[in-house]
Formats: sequence, structure tokens, C-alpha cells
Amino acid sequence: MRFTDIVTKYCLEPAVPSDGSQLGSFPTEDLLNFHNQLLDSHFLSHDTSHFSSFTTNLEMLCINKRSQNILMKARE
Repeated sequence: MRFTDIVTKYCLEPAVPSDGSQLGSFPTEDLLNFHNQLLDSHFLSHDTSHFSSFTTNLEMLCINKRSQNILMKARE
């Protein structure tokens, strides 16, 4: 598993709110700054856009998470 996949799966995805009204509190700017720091330190190559694409898809991730929560409650 790549570093970006691990960070996404275990840190970022759990932090995505399931309520769209809370999307504004997601630290998108901090994530992009973190991405840029990793690029500047040559930890990631410049063709890596994983974190920036994550922030672009944030609304869809929120919708998916909300849908999963609804399905889990329906199964209970």
C-alpha cells in the first residue's frame, strides 16, 4: 500500500463528515499545505495529485459516507 493510500484510508476518510453542513470545517487548506510540504521535501513526486484529488471529491465522499451510515442503520 502506498503512503498516500494509507493516509487517505486511515486518516482522511474517517475525518470526512457525513453531514454536508460540516464540510466547511474539513481542513482542506491544511491538507493541501501538507501535500505541498511533502512535494517540497521530495517525499512525493510532483506527478502525485492524490491529496488534491481527494479534496476535489470531498463532497462526493461526504454523500457516500452519509449513504453508508443510512444503510448501516437500516440493517440494524
